[in-house]
Amino acid sequence: MVTHNSAATPQTWVAPYVLPVGSAANALAEPEGDESSIVQLDGNKVGIMWSNQNVADTATQPTHMYWSTHTDGTDDQAWTLTTAPGGTAYSGIKAADDHINLKALPPNDPAGRVLAAVKTSHVGSTETLIHLLVLKGSTWTSYRFGKVSEPCCNGGAIYHKQSSLDAISFPAGLGTPFIQSATDTHINNPSSTKQNTDDTTGLLVVAGDDNLSTDSYFHNSIGLTPPETTIDSGPSGVGSFTSATLTFSASVAASTFGCSLDGAAYAPCASPTTYSALANGNHTFLVRATSPTGLVDDTPAGRSWSVQTSTGLPTWYLRNASTTGAPDGFFSYGAPSDVPLTCDWDGDGVSTPGVFRNGVFYLRNTNTPGIGDITVHFGNPTDVPVCGDWNHDGKDTIGVFRSGTFYLRNSNTTGVGDITT
Repeated sequence: MVTHNSAATPQTWVAPYVLPVGSAANALAEPEGDESSIVQLDGNKVGIMWSNQNVADTATQPTHMYWSTHTDGTDDQAWTLTTAPGGTAYSGIKAADDHINLKALPPNDPAGRVLAAVKTSHVGSTETLIHLLVLKGSTWTSYRFGKVSEPCCNGGAIYHKQSSLDAISFPAGLGTPFIQSATDTHINNPSSTKQNTDDTTGLLVVAGDDNLSTDSYFHNSIGLTPPETTIDSGPSGVGSFTSATLTFSASVAASTFGCSLDGAAYAPCASPTTYSALANGNHTFLVRATSPTGLVDDTPAGRSWSVQTSTGLPTWYLRNASTTGAPDGFFSYGAPSDVPLTCDWDGDGVSTPGVFRNGVFYLRNTNTPGIGDITVHFGNPTDVPVCGDWNHDGKDTIGVFRSGTFYLRNSNTTGVGDITT
């Protein structure tokens, strides 16, 4: 396996030399020879992967895919086999072949350093034929893309599979036809750009027809911009409805959707989607689109609304800002003839409801329905109830206003007024 590099100036190149590591001097010669590929990685290195099938008996002796790196600024011949054992990225009986496609990820990418799409020489129907090798740190890991019984290499159609780098797993089967023609039936040897792609570039693939009578090239592309999801209609505000229907769409045609109600896991759904038997309270709906190529909208569209069916009890509608809008929360508490008031009864910094009924205070420590957490007999049925932090201890307490006089308590307990003014 021979390489060479520029010398003192970019226009001058040293004489080609055999890579001075491992089995690089023992590669299989053409026409069915071994293959190599080169890539820049980690910001200051180049790496070379090559196959070695040069063994006496490929049925009993392992073949190998090797990997070596060179650091910028070091001697031209300073190459290092960086993975064990012996610099092999992958080895085994019929493990190597002469098809390699290398891509490097940005430095410190959690998904790894280098990706290599490679072919094996396996012949068993269930054995791996094409797989993805991923370099993390100094370790290569293999992920199957396709097995021998899934046609790939004698021309026909180009198929597409994909996987998240966070958890690599390719689906079984051929995948989705990507380049295909009814009249040109020997399409083969796909190729794409050497540089990495992203959502600004898309992905372009070109392939040729092995039928020499046509001499045709074909191409197809994949947009890499995730779809934007839009909720077109649905409930809002506060209503007495116990069912809700929402419609939604995506910026990419033929997208599929996942829906979530009130924090549940996303589940497949379609527009329109209807929810029934909704409980009283606040509800939040989220929907995200997935493009036909598997790109997921990472900013799901959302819609919130509140359900309040009649309970015969007073309803408290609360806003967390002094602005116009739908309530941030609501609940039922008290009786229709009660006098309402809100204060911080337990000193936790949150104002909560209380009611005054026939000379008795019923106080809640949370903004939820229920019974009073504190019951205090204080005042007369016709008094006007008040509350505040009369002694500056951080807790609000009760009081009443009667005939021009305030009678105030410094604790939420039954007794006479601690302050009269």
